[in-house]
Amino acid sequence: MKKYIISFLFAFSLVTNAIEVGTKIKGKELSVWKSKDSFDLSKSTNGKKLVVNFWASWCTACINELAELEELKKKYSDEYEFVAINAGEKNIKIKKFMKRYKFSYKILEDKNRDYSKSIGVEELPRTLVIDEKGTITYSGTRPPKKL
Repeated sequence: MKKYIISFLFAFSLVTNAIEVGTKIKGKELSVWKSKDSFDLSKSTNGKKLVVNFWASWCTACINELAELEELKKKYSDEYEFVAINAGEKNIKIKKFMKRYKFSYKILEDKNRDYSKSIGVEELPRTLVIDEKGTITYSGTRPPKKL
């Protein structure tokens, strides 16, 4: 019985590496797709809050939420900056996806998913909302209904 409890606690500790609301977003320079620019979530708010979506071209749920994400951008672009972090795909995959779906967020590249893994993004899609101070105020597998 003791072994089962220890195993459960160990497994639970692995799962709780997830992103927690109320914590500061970890910074790292990510390349902006089709640009020589880079973007750091912890520094690049320009006085605005951020909506950050983690996605991949193969992710059906990511495709299904595009309309919701675009609606948020349409309603809140004065107060929020909208970025989407691709989960380690090659340029050709991103290009095909963007051509087909016309996703209007600023696309960042997370080569090898190093950044995603480092902050606890284990499943896709994942949407975060980050305030002006870099604090995560929302984390979910679906975008929030309102900001």
